Amino acid sequence: MSMAPMERSSRSARLAAGAFLLLCVAWYGWRCWMLQRPSPAPSDFQFYYAAAGRVRHGGSPYIEGGYVYPPLLALVLVPLTRFDYLTARRKTGSDSVRWMRFWCCLPLWRWFEAARRGQRQ
Repeated sequence: MSMAPMERSSRSARLAAGAFLLLCVAWYGWRCWMLQRPSPAPSDFQFYYAAAGRVRHGGSPYIEGGYVYPPLLALVLVPLTRFDYLTARRKTGSDSVRWMRFWCCLPLWRWFEAARRGQRQ
């Protein structure tokens, strides 16, 4: 049983969109992870980490300059203060990449699932 030309072009468009999405995810992952790996160099995270350390010891996150974010952020990051700065920075980076993968792969999975179901009908 052959597919109608309209079905083939629709399927080709879906495959092209999926391939484009995969390339975008790969590029984003490369830019966010491989090119910006955590290093001991200063970053915004140093302020988050220092503020979380002050909150951990009962202080205010706003004692020193640089931290201008809601106190909830410092409170959420308190568990990372049991690690040294570089390890904590690596953990936040790997967690954000994990979430990025999840939220990018979820639509892909749903798209492939819909395409698979469409082929069976």
